Parts: sequence; C-alpha cells; structure tokens
Amino acid sequence: MKRILGLGLGIGLLLAPLVSFAETVTTLKFEFTKRPPRAIVAYYEDDKGPLPESVPQNVDQKDKQFVDMVVFGKKGQTIKLKNSDTVDHNIYARDKDAGVEFDIGLAPPGTALDKKVDWGEGKFVKIGCKIHPKMRAWVGSVDVAHIASIEPEKKQKSVELILADVPKKAKKLRVWMPGYDEVSLELVPGGKAVAEMVRKGKPRGKVSVSRAEK
Repeated sequence: MKRILGLGLGIGLLLAPLVSFAETVTTLKFEFTKRPPRAIVAYYEDDKGPLPESVPQNVDQKDKQFVDMVVFGKKGQTIKLKNSDTVDHNIYARDKDAGVEFDIGLAPPGTALDKKVDWGEGKFVKIGCKIHPKMRAWVGSVDVAHIASIEPEKKQKSVELILADVPKKAKKLRVWMPGYDEVSLELVPGGKAVAEMVRKGKPRGKVSVSRAEK
C-alpha cells in the first residue's frame, strides 16, 4: 500500500505574513527502470528547524511488519521502540555503513523502550526483527523542518513527490532511498535539474526536479 508522509508545516509558514521570505514547492518526478525502492525521502539539508509533527518519530510493529518504513529523529532525541502487535518481536540494528549496532532482545506485546538517536546527522540506520527476518525499516537522523516521504507500490515505476513550504533560502536538496546512492542537488527557486539514480553501481532511472515559489 502506497503511503505518503511529510509536507510538514514549519515555523516559517506560520510567520509568513510578517516576514519577507517566501516558501517554495519542490516537485520530484521519479522514473525507475526496475522495481522502486521501499521508500523515498526528500528534504533540504539547510532547512533547519523542529521536525514536522506529520512524520513518524517512533518505531512500532503491528501485523508482523513495521508500521512505518522510515522513522525520523534528531541526533540526541529519544524515540520509542514499540511492539503493538499480538506476537513477540525484536528490534536490532547491525548497520556497518552507519556504524550503528544494538539489539533490544525479546520484545513481547506492549513493549515500549527508549532509544537515543546517537548516530551522525544524515545517516539512516537499517533495523530489523530477528524473529521475523523479512521485516525491515530505517531510522533517519535528520535536523530539518520539512520532509517529504513516500513508500511506493512494488511495481510502481513512476513516482511523484511534493516537498512544500520550504523557505527559499534553503538550497541543498537531498534525496535518500534505501540501497541507492544519495542524490544531492543545489536548487534555487525557479531551478530545474535531472539526476541519475544509481543502485550498486548501476543506473536505475532518473529523477526530474523543479522548484517554484508559492
């Protein structure tokens, strides 16, 4: 099932009538040549501010799967690792790329444990369940005010993502997808760009990006 998250409303939007800067809308159109990634996340790295309340900030498990494919937290923030299922679970990480390793052990139904996001900003840590090996998700350490995220359908090769309400002073766009090389662009209002998407050294499609003032 396709899930769309993000489009968070930051302080800039609330103060818009009182300040001189304008917000922007960034449209990202993805065309994959193979099966799409499990999730796509887009944000401006220099758009600092409180995380939008619309994005998930706790890990939960239900129906033998993670409720959200990607969970977000600022470095130093404490998130919850929960089991809202009717069966036992586990949550562990052994992510060599991010340099993160932990294991909460057996997590019976109703478990809710604290975990500090203590890895570097911009790193997304892969987590899983040792009891149900097909389960996987990611926890991203981010410090931004607006995030757009989507979980594409398995056979969905064309995906559109909208990142709204970002102040025009932010320019460093980042696109993260599990298993893919990250896409980094510098994009000003009115700008357009096309970037190749690469997975394990092989091209897997292109993303077209455009940015306009609201």
